[in-house]
Amino acid sequence: MDNLDAHASEFETPPSLADTEQSTAETFPAFEVQVATVSVVDGIWQDQPDNVAAFVEARLGELARGRGNLYICLDVSGDIEGRGELERALIEVIRDTYANSRGSISFALSEALRAANAHLYESNRQVARELRRMAGVGTVILRGNDLYIAQAGPAVVYVEASEKLARYPNESDWFVEDAPLIAPQGTASAPLGIRREFVSDLAHTSVSAGDVFVLATRALTQLASTQELAIAFTERSAPEISTYLEELGEDGDLTALIAELTIPHTPPVTDTPNGEGEEAHIESLPVPLGTLVALDESEPPLEEPIDQVDDEAEAEEEWEQAPAPIAPTSVEAVLNWDDDEADEIEPEPEEPSQEAPQPVYAAAAAATIPPTNAPALAQTEPPQAEWQAEMERRRAERAARRSAQKEDVTRAVGGVTGTLMVIAGAIGGVFKNLFGAVDWDGAGKQTNRFLNIGVGALISFFLLLVRLVLPGAAPRTTSLIPRRATSSPVWLKAFAFVLPVLFLVLAGGAYLNRQSTLNAQYADLIAKADTIVKQAEVNPDKTEARTQLNTALKQIRDAQAIQDSPDARAVLYRIQDQLMELDGVAVLRWLPTLANLAGADFKQIAASDQDVFLLDEQGRVYQFVINDASGEAKPIAGNGTVLKPGDKVGEESIAKIQLLVSAARGQDKAAIVAVTAQSLLSYDLEAAQWTASPVSDSAQWGDLRAIESFGGNIYLLDAKNNQIYRYAPNAAGYSAKATNYFPANAQPLLNKAVDMAIDGDVWVLNDNGSVERFRAGASIPFELGALPTPLQDPAAIFTRPEVDSLYIADAGNRRIVEFDKNGKFVRQFKPDAENDAVFKTLRDFAVNETKRKFYFVNADAAYLANVPK
Repeated sequence: MDNLDAHASEFETPPSLADTEQSTAETFPAFEVQVATVSVVDGIWQDQPDNVAAFVEARLGELARGRGNLYICLDVSGDIEGRGELERALIEVIRDTYANSRGSISFALSEALRAANAHLYESNRQVARELRRMAGVGTVILRGNDLYIAQAGPAVVYVEASEKLARYPNESDWFVEDAPLIAPQGTASAPLGIRREFVSDLAHTSVSAGDVFVLATRALTQLASTQELAIAFTERSAPEISTYLEELGEDGDLTALIAELTIPHTPPVTDTPNGEGEEAHIESLPVPLGTLVALDESEPPLEEPIDQVDDEAEAEEEWEQAPAPIAPTSVEAVLNWDDDEADEIEPEPEEPSQEAPQPVYAAAAAATIPPTNAPALAQTEPPQAEWQAEMERRRAERAARRSAQKEDVTRAVGGVTGTLMVIAGAIGGVFKNLFGAVDWDGAGKQTNRFLNIGVGALISFFLLLVRLVLPGAAPRTTSLIPRRATSSPVWLKAFAFVLPVLFLVLAGGAYLNRQSTLNAQYADLIAKADTIVKQAEVNPDKTEARTQLNTALKQIRDAQAIQDSPDARAVLYRIQDQLMELDGVAVLRWLPTLANLAGADFKQIAASDQDVFLLDEQGRVYQFVINDASGEAKPIAGNGTVLKPGDKVGEESIAKIQLLVSAARGQDKAAIVAVTAQSLLSYDLEAAQWTASPVSDSAQWGDLRAIESFGGNIYLLDAKNNQIYRYAPNAAGYSAKATNYFPANAQPLLNKAVDMAIDGDVWVLNDNGSVERFRAGASIPFELGALPTPLQDPAAIFTRPEVDSLYIADAGNRRIVEFDKNGKFVRQFKPDAENDAVFKTLRDFAVNETKRKFYFVNADAAYLANVPK
């Protein structure tokens, strides 16, 4: 098997199988693990809970060799219906991500929880607000003597080691009685599924034989205190703890996974008839939930208390540098294990066992399964009375040692104090010998003369200012420097010099104090607003969520009045996004830029599969090839220009391109059609070549405002002549003369038209937000349904035969609005608050419903966006 260093950033050449097994056997003791589960939902015992799982290393796959056993417990909110399926999916994501991750164990655990968060977050985005869920999760990796913990949200992990029970996390607002299960607060860590960004909490501790760890849902923290659980767990096996927890949670909801570590030993490698080692035999056993096999540990054991590790890199560095403790394995070793002497114990080589090593088989959920090819290892325990007497004796000895240590400290402090006094006396004598003969009077006179020169002018100037400011007679004329300045006392001059400085210091101190107060107030407002937003994000009650967001909005505005920082704006954007969602807005969060060219004033966009064409106001056409998945766009050549004024197409010298559309000609051969002053230009995507089709009746064109393609025909909307011209395809390109769409005696007024779309019917968008529908040249009654906000400055309309909806670009309200083809409002799309400006000057757009993509342009750039489901 491959032996992977969990702390290495890259793979190293794996050692041979024999070397690996020998190293593992010499370095790590393996534990036989008893696992029990308890799950009570609404007072009903659950035989096979979906929210807990235990995976032995052998079942995690070849890439996870040497990475330990994985234990998971989830606490998912929401209705029971559908919860089990989600829990199984999350467990599968955590298992697969951990098994396939590289690097250290802490990094792999973090990546596993981050993947689970992404899965639940995306699931929440696809459902109504009131159906969204969150999840707490506790995960543990057991690898040799090391226990690695990753936790998030309302879930808890208990570890009983060395007769002490520790809870992780030790403090959390999730564990406060009656705390809401809708959002993290205060010291609570963020749960899965709430935000796209996610960081789990990490911890590490060392374990030995007889220790127990428990993964549980939040309910356990409210059913019993840590002290009560410590008493209940003492000297109980995993099945006994399971029975106790079942009785404890019989009237509520509680799920827990209990694992007990017993008898460290070295797994042997024995020959089997098929030539494989015992480990291969173990790996072939079926492993149901709650069963474990021997571990293949290769990471050094570490001893440090369970504690939260905020920075994963620091946690990994500490784990790598920590010394490996030697855990006591016998009764005598346990009794002689002293916390005060733990750091002084040197590891002693183990005596080789005289008995043949016994193979380790899976441990059942309720009891340990004895090996089938060897007798079970005997476990001996000292009599209870002797055990208690020995423990009492050890405690008394420990108390005596601590008392003696206190007396030693007192004597040491007294000795240090006396020494310091002697040193101080010696320094005083030296100082007297060196400076005792100094002429202090002479030094004072020199100082006085110096202050006369430096301070005299300042005193006079200060007094002059006082006389000018205070009411009374006009100041007498006086010289700036008094003639008898020497008669002024030195202390007065020094005081006059220090006074302005003191004033400046006090003013600066007051300013700094005010700034400190404002900074504290600012930080408090940001923290409160952030907490409220997190609560509102998962609050199923829309009215209450809106109230919470408005409260947070007021607090963030107050914070911005103090300091408009990126942190404040980030919270503000989240508030605005949530308010948009409550208003029924589908928020566009992924908005990669396709093109942003200096000096280009974009006018139209046409999309054809992976190609996007842009037309600017100068009549230039650009082509970009895009990757829909990454949003990356590359110009065909240079800056992407494929046609510009002055270029020649056939015999025609191009003056300016007026309109652009994506079209389909012959055998669905995609093309782009552009309109000049006297011809239609076709661009063959495969040949990358333009072809001109001269138009003989172009003189009749008045004000061409829109172009559309349907059934191979090209349609031009002339607002001045109230007509739509249709040019049919032919072998050379398009017909030279148009067919009028409207009969001469039934032409509608098109002077307000801004755009049109065709799906068999012709849809005309007017500048007042109304839409007219025509079929075979005749008007069909049609009216758009009521909108939360009326259309303002509509810019473009889009539909196709294969598109089920009618889309309108509303530049005035910075949105795209979706209707069904009966005029009923479906929903509206807006960019997220941080990128609101991309819809500021919305000009044109296209929709690919198959790929669920928006392509759109404003005056400055072209963008891509995903259409939310």
